[in-house]
Amino acid sequence: MRLFIITGVSSGLGEQIADKLIIKKEKLVAIGRKFTKKQLDVSQLSPDLIHLLYCDLSNEKEMNVLFDKFPSNYFNDVNEIVFINNAGVIGPINKIGKYGDSNFIKKHINVNYLSPLILINQLVRITPITKKIKIINISSGAATKAMEGWSLYCSSKAAIKMFLSVLEKESENIEVLNIDPGVMDTKMQQLIRNSDINEFPLLDQFQKYKDDGRLKDVTTVADEILKRIIQ
Repeated sequence: MRLFIITGVSSGLGEQIADKLIIKKEKLVAIGRKFTKKQLDVSQLSPDLIHLLYCDLSNEKEMNVLFDKFPSNYFNDVNEIVFINNAGVIGPINKIGKYGDSNFIKKHINVNYLSPLILINQLVRITPITKKIKIINISSGAATKAMEGWSLYCSSKAAIKMFLSVLEKESENIEVLNIDPGVMDTKMQQLIRNSDINEFPLLDQFQKYKDDGRLKDVTTVADEILKRIIQ
């Protein structure tokens, strides 16, 4: 039996993956600041299949105690744990030197880099050595390509990939899969299209993705990802 743990399930790709896991009756722990009505309803009806852990991933204090609230019985009869690092933010979209309040920088790094680092470290620590861990990192082309206005996003995405590369070398029972889902039709893309062209010179290109109908459907992407995870 598998246990899935996923962050960022209130919308977009994370919501679609979580909903499909629920339909497949996979054991699931969803981590987030908020949840959809469907997720809340199912957690009430089938608490043995889905458990919701409330956590603001931009708040370091909440992350440090999150696994204290983790239902230990969820490890019973589980031989593989699949952690899906899905939560992420793109903003603030600004050129370096224009971020203003350092809290914006801190919150971004907390969500995109520090939170998965802390959660994965805790997961590795509490998981019995006999159980296999698979980490699915929802990455981005920005992890390897410098984009003006995206210094925080590019660097945080690159940093978590390197962290996971080291982890995979250290642990024989841990498998890492980095997945770049491409440009999807999500709220993040809306935020990008509403950015300032002076801060993000590629704005016209991303607006054209929408106008030309080239944004990927998140439901289709979720299906493709689960096919790669679930044998």
